[in-house]
Amino acid sequence: MKREDDVAEITVRAKREVRGVLEPNLVRIISFIVITISLVACTVLCILAIWKFT
Repeated sequence: MKREDDVAEITVRAKREVRGVLEPNLVRIISFIVITISLVACTVLCILAIWKFT
């Protein structure tokens, strides 16, 4: 007779199927960096343009 303590729990994880050519986390990081640099550059250019015309 088995007790509950003697039974080993087995967790089965399904293999996550990665679709696409590139790693999704890498694409997310690169996208964040590109968008951040673009926003900073546009902000700086706008401030310089306003400064020049005042």
